[in-house]
Amino acid sequence: MKKILLAFTCLYGVTIGSTCLAETGLMAHQPWVREAPPNMTMNAAYMELRNDSDNDLMIVGGQSKDFGKVEIHTTVLENDVAKMLPIPKLVIPAKKSVTLAPGGIHIMLLNRQHEVKTGDKIDITLQLKDGQTLPLSVEVKAAAPTAETDGMSEHHH
Repeated sequence: MKKILLAFTCLYGVTIGSTCLAETGLMAHQPWVREAPPNMTMNAAYMELRNDSDNDLMIVGGQSKDFGKVEIHTTVLENDVAKMLPIPKLVIPAKKSVTLAPGGIHIMLLNRQHEVKTGDKIDITLQLKDGQTLPLSVEVKAAAPTAETDGMSEHHH
């Protein structure tokens, strides 16, 4: 019954802008990448990661054909200067969500392989500690999505 419920949650999530790994209950809701200037070789991906399972899940890295390196980063303030620092893992607690957003935790995309523009899709695969992966197709946007720009009203579970 639990697997049927997770499969339904994943199927429902696909219709509202989410990607789901049914086996684990991990869902990436409204993933997006902010467009960067053409001379920048890095971008960042943001999303809400929701863990509907009974166990904590751990993201330990990722990969992308569009970028040479994918890392998990956090933003810290040191002497009034914001710095982005890599972190080795991101834990998504059981039955909880973690928001990846500008100015906080995010997926850092390094060594861009080609120019990406608003409307393009970037393929990113997040790697879990247990060996499973969560493949994402992430849209490049000029600015952070809102309920209005997504064509959706605010949605809570």
